[in-house]
This record gives sequence, C-alpha cells and structure tokens, in this order.
Amino acid sequence: MSTRPHNSQRGFTLVELMIVMVVAIPILGAITVTGTLVRDEIQSTETAALTAESCRIAGQRLAMLARPGLLSTCAVQATQADVDAAAAAAMVSPGVVIPALGDWISPPLTGSRPTFRFQGADGELSMNAQELTPVRRFIFSLDPTEMPNGLDDDGDGLVDEGGLQLLIGDLPVQLVISGVERCEFRLRGRVLTLVLAVARRDAKGHLYRATTTQSILMRNT
Repeated sequence: MSTRPHNSQRGFTLVELMIVMVVAIPILGAITVTGTLVRDEIQSTETAALTAESCRIAGQRLAMLARPGLLSTCAVQATQADVDAAAAAAMVSPGVVIPALGDWISPPLTGSRPTFRFQGADGELSMNAQELTPVRRFIFSLDPTEMPNGLDDDGDGLVDEGGLQLLIGDLPVQLVISGVERCEFRLRGRVLTLVLAVARRDAKGHLYRATTTQSILMRNT
C-alpha cells in the first residue's frame, strides 16, 4: 500500500503567502487603475461627442428656421452701444431716431448681436410674399447667476453662459440649447451668419466645449 509523501500535502507557508501577496497586489492595483482610466476615457469621449452633437443640431435647427426669412423683416435688439451710437449720430443729424435699450432695430453694418428676429415665407407661402409666417425670435438670455463680464461668476467653469430660446408668434418659449457661452448673429448683405458655442461638464467636472457656425442666405422677397 503506497502513501503520498508527507511534504506533498502541506499548504502555503506564511512566507510563501506574503510573497504571493507582494507580487499580486501591485498587479491587481494596476488592473484597477487601468480599468478606471479606460472608463474615464470612455465617459470623456461620450461627453465630448454629445457636446459637439447637441451644438451642431441646435445650429442646424436655427439655420432651417431662418432659411426662409425675408431680409426686410430682419431685426436685432438694441444694445447700449447701439443707443450710444444713435445718440452721437443725432447730435449731427437731429432726425436720427434714438432707440431704447432692447428695442428691435435694423441689424447694424458691423459687429454681431445675441438676438435676431425675422419673418419668412415657407411651404405654400413661398411664392406669396404678402403672406408671412409669425415673427420668429432667437433670444439669448444669461443664467440668473451670471453677469455679462467675461468671468465665471458662479464658479461652474462656464463663462457668461446662458440659454438660447426660440419664440414663434404667441407660442410658448422653446429652449433650443443651454450652456451657451457665445451666441452671435451677424447679417452682411443677405448672408446671416450664426456662431454658437456651448460647454458641458462630465461627472468628474471636466469641461468640454464645441462651436458651430452656420451661414444662411436670406430672401430678398
């Protein structure tokens, strides 16, 4: 009758266990760190992609709405610079009308504005300029915690952020996109150029930015 050697039945000694732990723990730690890095990279990529996609879709939506716009109906809201310029011009030409802050005025020849208003003709109305769509207004509004000073007033990493809203006639206000850091409407001749820049933060507080530019040829009639 054969028996197994006594030393073949023994377990790990304390020294052997310590050696295994010394070797295994760094490996497990490296695997954990690698997994965390991969997961963070995936989340970062997703957030960056979603930021760019939402910015692009918002810009395309605004372009689609503005495309049938009539040049003669275009207007922007007067800023303090517009009021001051009109007041200076009125000193030379008394007939110049001085708008109040926020009044709708003809788009200036220089610079850009964060708001834009127009009417258009689309669908069955496209061949009849006498029939216009309801007034459409793109209005950028700062968040309540922000001031228009080029600073991050609320400490969230975004500068002068707000929301871009769409108003069509008497319909309820629609929020086109939030987290907007830059919104510009610039009309040169018949070409309306829209620049929209947005920012988003992921769960770890990392900031991602995206910008889209759309150019639309407005209708003469």
